[in-house]
Amino acid sequence: MQVRVENLYFLLCYAWGHFEERDLVEVAADDTHTAEELFARVLVTASRRLLRQRLDRGYREDVDDLRRPRGKIHLARTAARGAEVRGVLECAFDDTTEDVLHNRIIKATVKRLATVDGLTAELRHGLLTIAREMPSVADVPIAAQDFQRVQLHSNLRRYRLALNVCALLHRCLLPDERTGRWQFRSFAGNEREMGLLFESFVREFLAQEQHIFTKVERTRIRWVVEGETNGLLPGLNTDITLRRPGHSVVVETKCYGTPLVSGVFGSSAKLRSSDVCQLVAYLANFRANEERIAGVLLYAVDRPTVPPTRMRLLGHDVHVLELNLNQPWGAIDRGLRDLVDMLAAALPGDELTRVAGV
Repeated sequence: MQVRVENLYFLLCYAWGHFEERDLVEVAADDTHTAEELFARVLVTASRRLLRQRLDRGYREDVDDLRRPRGKIHLARTAARGAEVRGVLECAFDDTTEDVLHNRIIKATVKRLATVDGLTAELRHGLLTIAREMPSVADVPIAAQDFQRVQLHSNLRRYRLALNVCALLHRCLLPDERTGRWQFRSFAGNEREMGLLFESFVREFLAQEQHIFTKVERTRIRWVVEGETNGLLPGLNTDITLRRPGHSVVVETKCYGTPLVSGVFGSSAKLRSSDVCQLVAYLANFRANEERIAGVLLYAVDRPTVPPTRMRLLGHDVHVLELNLNQPWGAIDRGLRDLVDMLAAALPGDELTRVAGV
């Protein structure tokens, strides 16, 4: 799938919960041409901000011979080494240091990204400058499990954007054994990764940018079933459920290279049966006190593919729509807002009180 480079940044900002930082980095299409340039620009900007605010420090136990004891004195080891003859004692003490895991991850990532071909000299210089400005942080290899070990308390929210970019780059940068450099593997062509990103983006966008539906969440639906299932029925977990009193909407997001599939014997292209059956299962088993339940199949595309369609299935309104991720960001923003307006228009007038925002 072709996605405008600048759109990737906005999608990720919403999906990661950094929507308030979406204007932090200038990502105009005319000065950012590739995904690796985009992430280099974001990482340089986020890292410079951390350096200006001073890097976080943590406690580390040091052991040293001191003339003025502090911390815990190792008397037995001092005596064994004869250190007392020199007028010193071996001591173990806590000291603060910038050499903590989250700083190590950033330094390792900027150095790795700086070796990728295709970056401008300015971006490469910016990345290497960040690494040079972290002299007290050790140069150590980073593994995938290190990202799970990072613990950021509320006072370190400023690290989240940089570390999210680092985690993404850790998955996308692959070593070139021939040259010893690193190559960037774009995730935009990976249907699974793009599908997860698209789902998270739409859910967070709707949670932040509209106020008609008071709840935006994932919902686990129970099957309407009789008898013993022996746990054989699959789970029914919606991508997005929009809720307000008297009205719920199940939104299923899809991201394929080809959203429609060719019909048999040369007939016109059709929706994938699995997509329709999945949405029908949700609508048929959705148990609530809502007077109205609607469904939406929302496809991510890079060119006009899926004609906007409205139908009735099992007595519910169902909309089939597309969102072109290869168009200017303003059109994507309007497209999602228009979706909310369309769903709200179906509400009876006495149910809807519009609130500024959408």
